[in-house]
Formats: sequence, structure tokens, C-alpha cells
Amino acid sequence: MKEEDFLASIADLTGRVAIVTGGANGIGLETAIYLASKGATVYIASRSSESTQAGVAEARKRLTLLDKNALDGNIYDEEQRIRFHELDLSSMQDAWKSAQEFKKTEKRLDILVCNAGVSMTTMQKLSPDGFDTMFAVNHLGHFAFMMGLLDLIARTAETTQDGRIVFTNSNAYKKAATKLDYDKLSTPIPNDGQTLKDIADAFTRYAASKLAAVYSVLEFSTRLRQNCNVNHVYVNSCHPGNAIGTTLGTGHQAAVNPTAERMIRSALDVAIGNSTLDSAKTQVYLAGSKLVKEQGTHAQFWSPIFSVLRSYKGCAPEEYTALGKDEKERETLWNITVEALRKAVGEEEIDSVETCNPSSFTMICQRCRTHLLSRIQVQHHTIRTPSSCVSSALFKTQSRCASTDTPNTPAMSSPPAPRQPGAGDVSFPSAISSATPGVSQPLSTPTDGVPQPPKWVNPGKAGAAAEAAAVAHEPSSLVAGSVMKGLNYIKNKPEVVALEDHEYPDWLWGLLDGASKKSNESGGVDVSSLNKKQRKRHEKKMAALAASQPRKIPLHEQSTDITPADYNAQQGGAQDIIAQAAAGLDKTEKITKSAREARRKGIRESNFLRGL
Repeated sequence: MKEEDFLASIADLTGRVAIVTGGANGIGLETAIYLASKGATVYIASRSSESTQAGVAEARKRLTLLDKNALDGNIYDEEQRIRFHELDLSSMQDAWKSAQEFKKTEKRLDILVCNAGVSMTTMQKLSPDGFDTMFAVNHLGHFAFMMGLLDLIARTAETTQDGRIVFTNSNAYKKAATKLDYDKLSTPIPNDGQTLKDIADAFTRYAASKLAAVYSVLEFSTRLRQNCNVNHVYVNSCHPGNAIGTTLGTGHQAAVNPTAERMIRSALDVAIGNSTLDSAKTQVYLAGSKLVKEQGTHAQFWSPIFSVLRSYKGCAPEEYTALGKDEKERETLWNITVEALRKAVGEEEIDSVETCNPSSFTMICQRCRTHLLSRIQVQHHTIRTPSSCVSSALFKTQSRCASTDTPNTPAMSSPPAPRQPGAGDVSFPSAISSATPGVSQPLSTPTDGVPQPPKWVNPGKAGAAAEAAAVAHEPSSLVAGSVMKGLNYIKNKPEVVALEDHEYPDWLWGLLDGASKKSNESGGVDVSSLNKKQRKRHEKKMAALAASQPRKIPLHEQSTDITPADYNAQQGGAQDIIAQAAAGLDKTEKITKSAREARRKGIRESNFLRGL
């Protein structure tokens, strides 16, 4: 592939901001120059040293030459397009702090290339987090740095609909023949690096660190889309090629003679090596090509394609190995990594990160929000909590009940008397802090631990008003204390038992009422209990019944006046403006809901026909 053809495959990145870790030399340097030549502002994230500053200066110098040879003749400020950002990946705490410092400088981030890495280091000294240096830099440090920037990337992608996270991986992950051994990765070896066996063990640890990067990409991409509902951040990894000419892995093993190492590297570079320029193209493609977004490329592993003469021809995705697709190992690594991040950074620091979409939420402290909810009558609608994108990706998204209706004079209703637990009951804590994460909550408590707001009634009406406002439910079919079979799938755990009717939360009754309503709409038949032939016969029957009835005109197609009848008339007395406005808003909300349902139905039908 010609150089001009490759550059043409990369989109115009003018106005975008990118970070390339380890971008001061080797493949990272070429990646930074490529992205900057397409118009992006590139931050080279690395340790502050003389070699790093020399790499930044070289990148600016080469970018100047590219600008002078550009067809448009424009000369840009290279110091503004190639910038330096200090980053130490050996410590999760330092990597997290570096991410927070970057967010003070920039208000957007479009591209993150996790390119930095180390190889063949010894186990004589562990990282500050207590792990092998290769595992710490190649996986843990990048994880902390990426999580610290996640809210910024997601917020930018919400505007541009295109965010990129690229991990520079290696085919060496395929050499990891066994699962990750976390005990070995966290146990120091005093005299490591003295024998040839130590060299082989070092390569095994390097392969393990690259396998961890594969797991991280797969699990992170899945959680980002499912837990955060962020679908426009494309997370992928790649094998750059045989870039033997870089300094990766040199000077760490005492058993290797430096002169012999240089000779062997030179011979391999001539025989099978690829240039750093060609080795950078695959990750540049994943970071800047339009096809990544158009084809919806998520959680894939790409490799370059070289000709017999080792010239770059393109790149393509590869299938993961069976060990690379092990979901159980992925989850185990994720839990260990999250726990390491908690210890290094602190859970309060993680929760303090801004949300993915700050304009959608009102930032309010936990105590004030609990106090506010205790003065609000619960309505039958749900809003998303201001949980951060980082917390959603690390843990799970949550939702709470809330309302905008505030009564004038609240009065709390008395709670029901507690039922004495029977044999086999599942016990719940009676008093749990709303800020305590990861603790089982009572069934009537929202999933995030915030106590359910009490139901208020107007003064003077007391129990009669409460009884009138209460929703009548059919009595449950199970007597309190009865064992609910089919719900306990864990051995040696107490059986789940039925509760008193008043102990079930309102949202559960709402689900049951909704299921009953759907059953009535289906002619009193539980469609889920029918087989394929019966379901098809039932659908034909219901379609014929619907065709025989007159068409029901949707609300949004009707002519509805949302203004009060006497709005433009002569105002003779006092008018309740708030009540009139509330009535108009209620009508508008019903019309909007009807239009949305019709639009969603049309989209579902269109998608079904498109899939035929």
C-alpha cells in the first residue's frame, strides 16, 4: 500500500484531541506523527526524561517537514499540535492522578492510544501496587489511566458520536498456554534475570500481561455498551508487527550479553523485522479510519498484513484464541483489577468523577438527595441516577424512583409491623447506610441503598385519605412463609420464602399489573406458555379480531387543544394558573408519549422487514 493511499484512508482529525502513551519513541512516535499530520492535537504521555523531551522535539521537527511538503501549503504551530503530558504507568495511583490532571487541561478527548509497554523485566522488585512490572505497566497502569479519562471520552463521544480507544497488544498473548497465575505475578524473585530459565520465565510473564490486555479490551468494551449505554466509543486492540528495531525489552536481563543482544536483534530485523513506520499503521487505522465507526468495530483484535518483501498491505481482524475468549477468566481479572484500583485510588475518588452526561443530571450530595427524596411523593416513573460512567463500567448501572411533586405539609404514615421470621427465611439487614456499596438491601429498598421515600397524606384526612390513595391489589396466591420453589439456584443457601402482601414493594405490584394487562390484551392467554404452532394460531386469531374492530385513532393524530377553554377570555376572577399549566403539561406529555410509541413501532417494523 502506498503512503498516500494509507493517509487517504484516515479521516480528517482537525479539532480532535488524542493521547498516545509511550509516544516519545518507536511505534508510539510514528503514531503521534500520523495523527498530528491529519490535524489532531496529540499529547505524548510518558515519563518526564531527557529521552522523552528529545522524542517530542523529533516529532515536532518531522511534523514541520510534513507541513512544508503538504499540498495545501499551510504551516501549523507544531508545539500546539504535539504536546507533552507526564504519565507514570508503573503505579495505578500515579496513572489515575495523571488522568485527572489532563482533564484540567483539556475539555475533550477523542482518541486514546494505549501504546506504552515494557518487556523482559525482572521480578526482583514489584510495582508500587505489588505486581510484576510488565503486568503493572502493560495492564494495570493503562486500566487506571483509561478509567480516569473515561467520563471525558464518553462525554466527547456523545457529541461527536465517535470515540476511539486502541490498545497496542501483541501476538505474544497466544503463547500464554495457561490461565493467569496471580500468585506468581505478585511474588518477588530475589535473584531473577541471572539464568536462561529466567529469560524464558520473563517471556511467559510478558505473554500473560498481553493476555490480560486482551481480557481488558473484551470486558471493558462489553461493560461500556451494556452498563453505561455508551455505543459510540470503539475499543479495539492490535498486533503492530515485528518491530524488532525498537528498544522494547532491552537491558533488563543480566544473563544476556548486551553486544550479543544487539547482534541478534540486528539479524532478526533484517530477516523478519518490520519498520516502526509500518508497525504503527494498524493502530493508526483503528484510531482514525471512518470504517471503524461505519462497520461498528468493537472489541476486535487486528493484525497487519505484509507482503513477501515485508511491505505494508493493510490490516484485518483476527479470531481470538480459546483462552482469550474465556469469559470466566475475563471476569476474574476484572474483579482483581478493580480491587487493585480501589486500593490504589480509593472508592470515594472513583465515585467523585463527573457523569458521562452532566447536563442530564443535577449534581447533589448523598445526604441532601436522601433528605429531598423523603419529602417527595413517589410517582410511577424512573430516572437514571447521577452515577458516574466510571462506576457504571466498573460495577453496574442503577436506577431510582423520584418525582417532581412536593406536598405542602407532609405527614409520614406509620410503617407496617415487622413479621417474625420463619424457618428458611432469607434475612436482610435492618439498618444499612445509604452510602454502603455492595451490601444486600431489603426488597423494598431501591437498588442503590437510598431509603424509599415515605408516603405523605394531607393533614386532617388521616387514615381515610391513606386508604383512598392506596392501590387495591389482588391477594397473593402464596401464604406468607411458604417456600417459593424454582428461585434458589445456589447450593447450601436458605430457600426463598413468600412475604406478607404489604411487604412487597409497589414496583413489584406494578410489574404484575403490567403482565396482567398484557395478558388481557392477548385475549386472556399467556403467550409465553404456548408452543410455536399454538402461538402462530393465536396471533392469526388476534390479528383477525383487531381487523374486525374499528381503528383506534392514536392520541397524537387527534386534534387536541392543550390550552384552557377560558385562556383568551376576559378574566373575571382569580385564576389558578399553576393548575391550568399542569393540565396543559399533562396533555402534552400524553401526546408526546403516544407519538413516541408510534415511532418506536414503526422502527421495529422497519428493522424486521430489513432483516428479511
